[in-house]
Amino acid sequence: MSDPVDELAPQACVSCREKKRKCSREVPVCSLCRRNRRPCHYPPKTASPFAESSESYIRQNTFPAIFFLDLYTFNKRRSVIPAPTITLPDKYYKALGSREQLHYHVDNYFSMIHPILPIVSKLRIYHQLSKSLDALDADLVLLFLAMQMHCERDGHNPPRTEIYDLAKQCCLHAEQSNMFSPRLLQASLLIAMYEVGNAIYPAAYLTVGHCARLGHVMGINNTKDGPQMFSKPESWAEAEERRRAWWAVIMLDRYVTLGGGNRPFACSDANPGDLLPMDEESWEKGEPTLIQPLVVSEYTAVRASPFARTSQASHLLSHVLRHVNDGYEDVKFHYEEAIQLHRTIDTFSLAISHELNDIKGAVRDWTHTCSHFTAMAICYSAQ
Repeated sequence: MSDPVDELAPQACVSCREKKRKCSREVPVCSLCRRNRRPCHYPPKTASPFAESSESYIRQNTFPAIFFLDLYTFNKRRSVIPAPTITLPDKYYKALGSREQLHYHVDNYFSMIHPILPIVSKLRIYHQLSKSLDALDADLVLLFLAMQMHCERDGHNPPRTEIYDLAKQCCLHAEQSNMFSPRLLQASLLIAMYEVGNAIYPAAYLTVGHCARLGHVMGINNTKDGPQMFSKPESWAEAEERRRAWWAVIMLDRYVTLGGGNRPFACSDANPGDLLPMDEESWEKGEPTLIQPLVVSEYTAVRASPFARTSQASHLLSHVLRHVNDGYEDVKFHYEEAIQLHRTIDTFSLAISHELNDIKGAVRDWTHTCSHFTAMAICYSAQ
């Protein structure tokens, strides 16, 4: 008979499940409970051969259906959505590697990918990296997998790598457990960006649409009047992350719709009063600054950050796509609208070119210019 200490329980212990921590499942006491000197209890074993699928079914039904069926009543009763208890399989944690390897991939992500799509706060991520790997929440594990997926792509091998498959599987596992969070949306956006950049279609088109649905469910698309799944952000940095995530949804959605005929958008255009992303440099330093609204007298009337310029360019592209795809009866009006859009895009492109030249003369780091290149590329697509 084997030593009882070497046996593994079929499920995580009660304490680890409640705290959403990775459990070693050692019997009679798991490593976390032993380290924290707390009682360790495991759920009673069941003889049913369908125990695992039954547990999965229970997890999938903990989400209150009334949130979708009657949101007014849900809010009136001040109901809350219970946080699901998720225990990810060990393979996802093993894919992250050691603490040193995880730091290496995160550093590479922020130097290579983040300048192009700055939707994750450096300060918040590095603060969470100080935790033990065993203590990482499931959505954070998924986000790290998505970051690693971008950094391990070398361009010589097929894009459907092992880490890409793991990230997709982890995303599905999290959603089947009813886990909704801004981190899940960020990870899904990074997966969509990877699929777009590597021409993995139709997966890219479907993933972008899925990101839009996630934003709608959580209320990130309309923080003023829309239904909110979560409480208000605890800090301005968290609020900025949510704002940037939704702008990224709009950008990617408009991109995958290019050349698609009359395919509908997965999300609506930004509202005139919506705020643009704040200045990147101040955001990275943790210094809140004045945030400009989307609609001003002119697109170039205010000085905006590179990511804000990309957001403005995506908004212009939305107008162009609607103009091209919508049916029209008044030919004169349609022609005048086309001329006006063309002039606006020309003026905006020229302003970005001037800003880009100013930056090139001041710095030699490509990370300060790549976001402007993205905005320029979107303008060229709109033209």
